Amino acid sequence: MDEQIDYEDIFTPQGLLGEVSKHPNLDFLMNICNIPRVYSVSGFGTWNVGQHTLAVAFLALYWSSFCAHPAEKRDRLVTLALLHDAHEAVVGDILPFFKTRAVREAIDTIQQDIHNAFAIVEDQEARQEIKLLDKISFLYEISQSSPGGLDSSKRELLSQIYQRQREEVFRFAHQIPIDHDQVEQFLQSMNL
Repeated sequence: MDEQIDYEDIFTPQGLLGEVSKHPNLDFLMNICNIPRVYSVSGFGTWNVGQHTLAVAFLALYWSSFCAHPAEKRDRLVTLALLHDAHEAVVGDILPFFKTRAVREAIDTIQQDIHNAFAIVEDQEARQEIKLLDKISFLYEISQSSPGGLDSSKRELLSQIYQRQREEVFRFAHQIPIDHDQVEQFLQSMNL
């Protein structure tokens, strides 16, 4: 009979996951630059999680300026953006469809350990804004993709992927709620 492995006992180059997630060192965090984005793995683009993270942090700066957020809120959003996918340094970029309840619980625990290590408390409003910026970052990533070869159907597929992600940005904005026109104006300001 197979014995189930506790994720905290998984070895990483920095030590046991259960220990390094609670005391993340720079090597652990910088590993996000070695993790390919799922979108890249599927054959589109060449981004890694580090590039995506940096784009979300830059978008937090642009969004904060656009919304005239006070400096404290801007800095909070940038900090949260820099850490929003820190767990992916060890678990990789996983499509949402494959995040079972057990996987989601492990990811959330690892992410919370990292936040705790830096005494970061995430409030609901900031979490929602970061999620919106995360979705916008993916839209930007798609916009930077180039279809390979001469097959025009790949260009059409890329256009469909972009359009679907743009719709996802507005669906999420409506859900949290952030005004559609505000998001539209922000996307236009970012040439998206």
